[in-house]
Amino acid sequence: MATKRFASLTADEIEKKKMLINSKETIKSNQKAARLLKAYLKATDEDEQFEEYNSGKLNEVLGHFYMNARKQDGEHYKATSFENTRHALNRHLNGVPYSRKIDIIKDPEFCDANECFKAALAELKRLGKGSVDHHPVINETDRMKLYESIIMIPDAPEALLNKVQFDIRLYFCRRSQENMHGMTKSTFKVLNDPKTGLKYVAKCEDELTKNHRGNDRESTSGVMPEFPGSPYCPVKSYETYISKLHPLCTSLWQRPKESFNDDDTIWYCNSRLGEKTLAKFMTKLSEGAKLSQIYTNHSIRATGATILTKSMFNPSQKMAVTGHKSVQSLTVYQRTDTEEKIAMGHAMGKSLATQNSAVLALPAPENSTLLALPPPETVNESTSIVPMIEECGDGPSACRSVAISELQGLNISDLFADFQSSSLQTETIANISNVQNKPILPAFSGCTIGTINFNFNVSK
Repeated sequence: MATKRFASLTADEIEKKKMLINSKETIKSNQKAARLLKAYLKATDEDEQFEEYNSGKLNEVLGHFYMNARKQDGEHYKATSFENTRHALNRHLNGVPYSRKIDIIKDPEFCDANECFKAALAELKRLGKGSVDHHPVINETDRMKLYESIIMIPDAPEALLNKVQFDIRLYFCRRSQENMHGMTKSTFKVLNDPKTGLKYVAKCEDELTKNHRGNDRESTSGVMPEFPGSPYCPVKSYETYISKLHPLCTSLWQRPKESFNDDDTIWYCNSRLGEKTLAKFMTKLSEGAKLSQIYTNHSIRATGATILTKSMFNPSQKMAVTGHKSVQSLTVYQRTDTEEKIAMGHAMGKSLATQNSAVLALPAPENSTLLALPPPETVNESTSIVPMIEECGDGPSACRSVAISELQGLNISDLFADFQSSSLQTETIANISNVQNKPILPAFSGCTIGTINFNFNVSK
């Protein structure tokens, strides 16, 4: 019997293939939004088949729905969930099998409904429901703690599985558990860089993702390079992992054996990990390594994208790794993290401390007149000590005699008259002639200046 060249798909089969244009997550989101609107219509005694409404009727119904939508417990939705619901309804109406050629977000026929949506969104923000819960980035301390933890040391089946899976998710910026369950041993390949001679792991099979569907021709993926000598080298761990997989199972993620020997050639069972196990991967690691918080699988993607942003790679380079289709969608990974905010807070605190230090260092004087120095008296050059020293030509000893004769009998009280108080007493220099003979710098014209001792007696 001759092989048929062409397939013979039924109408139902064609419709199902059309539905697969969107990812499973997108389809679930669309169906969930449609069920929510139908539940509202049922509660208000309206026809639940809103897909068949004309634009006028749909505009009116959507306006009331936006203002009255609540959770099952009567609480308001968060703003992000509310926005996602509107986008999901728009996709539901435009997708298979309804294929409505309308846009409930942009078309002018839905102006009234969108005004109601804006009003409802503003109310949610006033109620404190406007915050966005981003997937937290794994901070540097937790990353080091994770790699140094026993659950990621690649000398046991489960720990090796954990490390390789984390490396794959991080270096390739994988979105949650998207396509993880379907990966095989041939999904990735170890290649050599002809320029450096170093190895790297690259994805060699195309895949259907949330952002890149059937009409996308450009391949987007990162690579996982080799770090020779590093205990955390991802290529070395990957090669070890591949060599220990069960040969009869084609899946990349296989269930580790409960008991093993280091010399065993096979560390894994002939069965792949379940989707639920893959979905809880990062949550389990967070608990096992006792990290500072519980992270999600998407946190690994957010961490990789944030590292690329802080490393100053341009948007087109980052999009080639993360798979984003627009620069705007990358902005979610350009947010300022807590560590940077703390550093900025310290900078502002130091600035305030510097400005206030001059004011806070010393108390203001009670009587400023007591601290003011008396205006300097005019000194006649003929009686100045320095000129006398310069005019002296009989050597250092003669110069000392001239200087000492000028200071002999000097009363310190006359110099500090404005600083006198009950606690400060002065005395006349009595032994000023006892000058040390060894020279003390600086010297002027071959002369030396002797040491003069001032003694203050302070009574407490």
